[in-house]
Amino acid sequence: MSELRLLGPNDYRSMRWRNGGGVTAELASAPGAGGRFLWRVSIAEVAQSGPFSNFTGYDRIITLLSGEGMALDFSGAAEPVRIADRLAPVPFSGDWATTCRLFGGPVRDFNVMVDRERAAAKVTALGSIPRAEWRNADGDITLLYAIRGGFACHAEKSPIDRVPPGYSLLWTRDATAPVLRPGEDAEALLVEIFLRR
Repeated sequence: MSELRLLGPNDYRSMRWRNGGGVTAELASAPGAGGRFLWRVSIAEVAQSGPFSNFTGYDRIITLLSGEGMALDFSGAAEPVRIADRLAPVPFSGDWATTCRLFGGPVRDFNVMVDRERAAAKVTALGSIPRAEWRNADGDITLLYAIRGGFACHAEKSPIDRVPPGYSLLWTRDATAPVLRPGEDAEALLVEIFLRR
């Protein structure tokens, strides 16, 4: 993939959690070796407290999109983490036995996972973006998920002119980087995947 790709709800893949405790919509992913994925970006609907699926060998970043939040307990591998601030990325290891406790009902969260031996990830929340042209991404693979407001998009030789809320724009380092102009009250999450050479 060297061109821009616009992905929407019809492109996302819905799947049950490995442990059967919830549902995830996979926005995008890349295959890895031995049946493992190299990286994955998804949105999870967490309806009840309980354990997270195990993803040994992966680094994870979780970001609250909606709901009152939750606490993550790592069974002594690390200090528990409180996730209550919307659009504040929280990293943790997929190796840890992780249990979540919801504060006040279901939550919706944004998840990034990377095979730590082959990649690293950074998630940046873009909230209350000034209404000016914006272009800033250094990853080998970059995904912009528009939460609200939408974005006008311009890139040479690309038919994509807008990223509506709920859609994702995906591109690689060798593609022409898009110029994005945020709409009213625009919010987005920017995911950068850095491949280990």
